[in-house]
Amino acid sequence: MPATNGADGAAQIGDAGRAGRVGGADGVVAVLTAAGSGARLGAAEPKALVEVAGESLVRRAARGLLSSGVVDHVVVTSPAEHLDRFRDEVVGITEVAGIAEVAGLDGPGVSGTIEVVPGSPDSRQASVALGLSAAIAARPDALVVLVHDAARALTPPEVVRRVVAAVRAGHDAVVPA
Repeated sequence: MPATNGADGAAQIGDAGRAGRVGGADGVVAVLTAAGSGARLGAAEPKALVEVAGESLVRRAARGLLSSGVVDHVVVTSPAEHLDRFRDEVVGITEVAGIAEVAGLDGPGVSGTIEVVPGSPDSRQASVALGLSAAIAARPDALVVLVHDAARALTPPEVVRRVVAAVRAGHDAVVPA
């Protein structure tokens, strides 16, 4: 089922892009918001560090983005006071995702495909803006920008591929159906 416009003007996607890699990873960046405190969850640490089946939400979400095969660079926004912990969470993830790039940290939180930057304590929107600035600085040639939330860590890589395919097909904004 191809992408169609939803009632709010955003694209609703069906089966577009299911047949594997969607045109390569060049020019696709993802901002992965993970700066939430976890207070509503009742967690003693940021929500994105809470584990599900032995793996943190942020690691699962980043792995899902990279496993799609269409995301070139991921910027994780974390609480400023937890930057090191978040960087530790994503070290080596590219090996797990089957990405050929070298994993590890080179410089301030960059691992070749993943970068961790401070998010905003004020709002998710402010964290997205900070992540977007970092993503565009890292990949100024980006043609597609995804915004994802670490709390949606179980999003299948197939959904990421379909969203990118819909954007590349001409939709300005896409909301997965």
